[in-house]
Formats: sequence, C-alpha cells, structure tokens
Amino acid sequence: MGSAFHAGALYADGRDMGCGVAVARSFLQRALGLLARPPLTPRQALWITRCDSVHTVGMRYAIDVVFLSRSGQVLRVAHAVPPLRFRLCRGAAAVVELRAGAAHALGILAGQVLAVVPPEGATRTSAASSPGGGAASAATRFIV
Repeated sequence: MGSAFHAGALYADGRDMGCGVAVARSFLQRALGLLARPPLTPRQALWITRCDSVHTVGMRYAIDVVFLSRSGQVLRVAHAVPPLRFRLCRGAAAVVELRAGAAHALGILAGQVLAVVPPEGATRTSAASSPGGGAASAATRFIV
C-alpha cells in the first residue's frame, strides 16, 4: 500500500484478522486517504489517525468506515458508504477504511478493540500496548 505508510496486520480483540493495514499518520497521508490510490482489496485496510470524520468526495467506489475510540474500541461501523458522502462519529479518535463489505466479512463489530501489529522484527514507533494480551499485546497503537 505504499512505503510512505507504516504497515502491519489488523487485529481485533487479540485475533489476527488476516488483513494488511497501512497507517496514515502525517497530515498529507490523512488528507489524501484513499484518494488517488487503487481500490483496496478485501484484505487491505487504511487506518487514519487523529480522525473523527471522513468523506468520499472524489472516490469512485463505496467503502466501509470503522470509527475507533482512543483505546481502539470500535464505536461505529458505517457499511458501504457511497461516493460523495460524509460520515462523522463523535468521540472517535481514528478510523479504519476498508473495501465495501469487508467489515462484515471480517466480523468487525462495535465494542471490539482493533490494533495494528507491525511485522515481526519491525521497530515500533509508538509505545502504547494493546489491551487484552495475546499477540496484539505487542501492538503498535497509531491512534494519537
């Protein structure tokens, strides 16, 4: 998904979702999001930090949008948001964008805790650990 993004695997409640995730942390990465990028595959996601709303203006396809709290808890899932729409979730600190239908296929539900786990041997750039232990306890949290 591009070397400018920090990559890892998406975990939900300590379980590997089998989904690669790129993390948009810089202002430019967050502003561009999925614009000018090829559509996501069913096993790709974009985690956007410091974000409580998204738009699909300029998009040519629908996406699922997962709104997360500061601790990574899923607050809301907006399914199949079509182009030219806006979605907002008060209290959200980050969003995960997925191909339309992927949130349902992956079983992502409100209340779960999502985390990004970097590839084995990667250097962590953020130090908060994931709640719940398991493999995600070494998760790099790219939330704030």
